[in-house]
Amino acid sequence: MGGPDLCALMEQLGGVARRRDLLRVVSAEDIATALADGLLTEASRGRYSTHDVAADITTAHAAGGVLGGLSAAQHWDWAVKQPPERPVVIVPRNRSLARADLDVRRRDLPAGCVDGGVLSRVHTVVDCARTLPFDEALSVADSALRSGRVTRHDLLACARASPRSGRPRAIRVAELADPRADNPFESVTRSIALDVAGLRVVPQVGIGSIGRVDLADVGLKIAIECESWAYHGGAQPFRVDVRRYTRLVCRGWLVVRFVWEDVMFQPAQVRADLESVVAIRRGTART
Repeated sequence: MGGPDLCALMEQLGGVARRRDLLRVVSAEDIATALADGLLTEASRGRYSTHDVAADITTAHAAGGVLGGLSAAQHWDWAVKQPPERPVVIVPRNRSLARADLDVRRRDLPAGCVDGGVLSRVHTVVDCARTLPFDEALSVADSALRSGRVTRHDLLACARASPRSGRPRAIRVAELADPRADNPFESVTRSIALDVAGLRVVPQVGIGSIGRVDLADVGLKIAIECESWAYHGGAQPFRVDVRRYTRLVCRGWLVVRFVWEDVMFQPAQVRADLESVVAIRRGTART
């Protein structure tokens, strides 16, 4: 297979991908081989996952708990920044359970928040928002809204009604979540940009006849592109993007491009780069 291996590609896509997206980079034979080898599971028709959550649900049930956090997000077929190292299982506060193979969370759950042994969709988002770092939580929330099975109204209501501990974090995630984000790569990049003073980015902005950019501050005319193998699987997509970037610059846009590894593993540098770009736009950059 040319280009990245399928596992690396799925990692960039958040562990969940549509068949048509994979076929931009890999062949149908590659997908069939990965399914036969157990590297992929078919979560639904034409949609694949790197993790089979059926075993996690069985494990959680045997432990007397329910799936929560990122494990629940995976169950609902949502893309995540990174999968949990162990299944996340929520048990009642008064239950004693010590399992090295589980990430056990103790809390009493309100009625109506469990669906088939898993936290309900909206409660899964809020659970992640209350307990995870902002970038991971935003990735889950964006994916949940993108799925169309969670509404912002219900998400905000659940966040506002959540326990006091972690509630402000949950509300912030609910307010900033955006279904237009295409994948966790874009969500994590946006989480960094949101903390850069003076930068106001919006996902998937159309710029005239040029096309869409991953993130844009229209006021400052700054375009941020998240460069992934998932959408650059050949010479033709590469040529299209090069021409598009040139046209953006000709129209006065400042284009910044980040690769997946830097966003995921060097967020401080990405933030510093974005701060420098804002300074350039505002005429305050140091020479």
